Amino acid sequence: MNRVKYIFFGILTFSVINLYPQINRVMGMGGLTYAITDIDYSLTPYNFGGNPAWIVVDEEETLLDITPNFQNSWGNYRRMYDSEGAINYGTAFKGVKRLSSKGTFVGFTSYNYEVVRNLYRTLRKDAYTGEAYYMIDTTQGDFRYTGPVVGLTYSWEMFNDLFIGVSGTYQITDGLKQVYTNAQSIFREVSINAGLAYRLSNDFVIASNIKYSDFQETIEAKDVNLLDVEVYNYKGDTYFIGKRGSSVTQKLNKKRFEYRGQVYVKPTEKLSFAIIGNIIPEIAKVLVPQNSLIDVEEVYTDFYTIDIQAKSQYQLFENTLLGLKVGYNNKNGWSNNSKKNLLMWDWNISDFYYGLGTSYKFDFIPMLIGAEFEISSIKADSSKYIDSRFTNVSASNNRIRVGAEYELFEDHFIRAGFNYGNDEVDVLYGGSDVKKLGVSAGFGFRLSSAIYVNANVQYRKVSTEYGGSLSRGGLSSFITLRLNTF
Repeated sequence: MNRVKYIFFGILTFSVINLYPQINRVMGMGGLTYAITDIDYSLTPYNFGGNPAWIVVDEEETLLDITPNFQNSWGNYRRMYDSEGAINYGTAFKGVKRLSSKGTFVGFTSYNYEVVRNLYRTLRKDAYTGEAYYMIDTTQGDFRYTGPVVGLTYSWEMFNDLFIGVSGTYQITDGLKQVYTNAQSIFREVSINAGLAYRLSNDFVIASNIKYSDFQETIEAKDVNLLDVEVYNYKGDTYFIGKRGSSVTQKLNKKRFEYRGQVYVKPTEKLSFAIIGNIIPEIAKVLVPQNSLIDVEEVYTDFYTIDIQAKSQYQLFENTLLGLKVGYNNKNGWSNNSKKNLLMWDWNISDFYYGLGTSYKFDFIPMLIGAEFEISSIKADSSKYIDSRFTNVSASNNRIRVGAEYELFEDHFIRAGFNYGNDEVDVLYGGSDVKKLGVSAGFGFRLSSAIYVNANVQYRKVSTEYGGSLSRGGLSSFITLRLNTF
């Protein structure tokens, strides 16, 4: 396992759980998306492409969703600076308000409390984000993170068939490590997303949007007893510069643009098709204070991502749906020692994937079943000059998902799902022949004409026998109370 582990050591795998409550149905059915018809996973520019201009069309109801959630993870399949696990509690609120001909307003807020257990030495919230740079001390301990996320979106039809939308998100998270350096961190993210969509006909829509995000993480290590603390700034995995003082402060700043385009076509009543394309340039800078007024750039990293996805659904028979998914993602990054003008790391990961899915609704019982199968081909190469470490890896990975939904009686559903995957090589975590297992269950029922409840629970496990028996597990649960008026 070490051959891959120490090459792609610093690339973060992004695993984002969207707290918007409508995912409860899909999550309860094992993560099926394109094999079933779901109003919140349609192929339109908003649901598929994240374009805020189309919200006025997609969000047709006034509603308020309240979603408390719980997540826990554990295990020894991890990288050096990963934690043993984390517990996360949170509550999310999403409100949709239709303003008649004036458009649609969507508000979202959540508050999260997270305890990251036994984080080894690192002081950053996410150590693996591709910069070949680590800020660490000498201890292992828990980190506590708390903070809110607030988002606002407004969409309206500016002219006949021309839609415009804008959204903004603000997140701030406070972190504290109550061991040795008593490191305090503030993680802040601000983003704005503006989009246009033009409906050439009821069956043909073209759209585009631009999103800008600004991230900053400020870390201060300071001993409560007014003694000196010692912090190590690693460039790569081998070389470091130590810093000692009563207070040591650093900043990580990122700026990202996302240029997105979407096309939605429905040539017949039975067939729909959509394609999205994204170009995402991003820069990251590690800043250290030169004096009380000036911060100096120590490390510079440049990222560039190209992402293309296409999905299609075809109603083969009245009770049979076919789904298709194809995509390509390419991300590369390089890191430079700014003071020395020295290239430290240059890496690239590309992923081509395709999937087929189908679902069937029985005539004689109120039951829906579905399945999806996906294959991906991943290529990754890394030149870590600062550590004299070079490699090239290719792998084929696969996933299968199955799910079912049964209507006990009107508007009362139970759901279950299962997914399994096998990765020849996990280029992000370092395992070979990695098994991925997931089991889910959920239910939904109507309490009254204005109140609906959705809930699900998921268990997942990742394991590998290569280099020893290693595994990582996780449990998550969500419950949503939907009010159709507020």
